[in-house]
Amino acid sequence: VEWLLAHNRKYEAVEMETQGVLAAIFDRVKNRSSLVLRCVSDYGDERKKELDRIDKGALRRYAVHNAVEFLWVLLENK
Repeated sequence: VEWLLAHNRKYEAVEMETQGVLAAIFDRVKNRSSLVLRCVSDYGDERKKELDRIDKGALRRYAVHNAVEFLWVLLENK
């Protein structure tokens, strides 16, 4: 966190989980073309549980729905 903030204080989000997946692809697959599509549905801090309680996870479902819709648009226009 300190390193990131020292370089740029205007981050909207930081995604770290996919690095492991991409590292595995890079190490094991000859065709390394990849697409990572993530949906953001919370702040990733103590507010996460509060947001998940809104209509039993409605914000998370809405974020996933938008990500899937975006994926369909990408696939239809490739």
